[in-house]
Amino acid sequence: MSAGNWFRTRKRQVITHTSIVVGFVLFTIFVAEPLFDRFEAIEGESPLVKISVPDETGGITWGIDFFGPTENMLEISGWAFIDGRSSEGSLVYIVLKSEEKTYVFEMSMRERPDVAHAFEDSNLLWSGINGIVPLRKVESGNYTVGIYITQENAQAMHYLGEDSEVEVVK
Repeated sequence: MSAGNWFRTRKRQVITHTSIVVGFVLFTIFVAEPLFDRFEAIEGESPLVKISVPDETGGITWGIDFFGPTENMLEISGWAFIDGRSSEGSLVYIVLKSEEKTYVFEMSMRERPDVAHAFEDSNLLWSGINGIVPLRKVESGNYTVGIYITQENAQAMHYLGEDSEVEVVK
């Protein structure tokens, strides 16, 4: 039997199997990661965002109340604001930066009356930050942790230092 005859007699089977393989490949490429990401999600986790961050600018006053790296997540809570600006309307991100990669996760904002009271500035009421960084979304490596804040036309970036470095091992 020639190859042409073999294909003609099994044309329907070849098309069916090819469609199954192509469908599986397309599923793996486009659907599997977001689908499994939902199953692996940690309650309250911070979303990974695709934004670029500037080099360190300083200009941030901050305090970390809890910094808890574990095997699969990094939990951070504290407060931060751009010096000389109201904290209301700020967007705060946690940045994980290695020599090769940078990951940016959006943090949740919350009220911090203690910070507003301590700085005697009611404009700092919404300076509280809280987030859970899912380390499954980060490649293995050593990362420096930073805080990036944007507000209207202002932005500031500050890395927290050696005490807040994180090692991700997979």
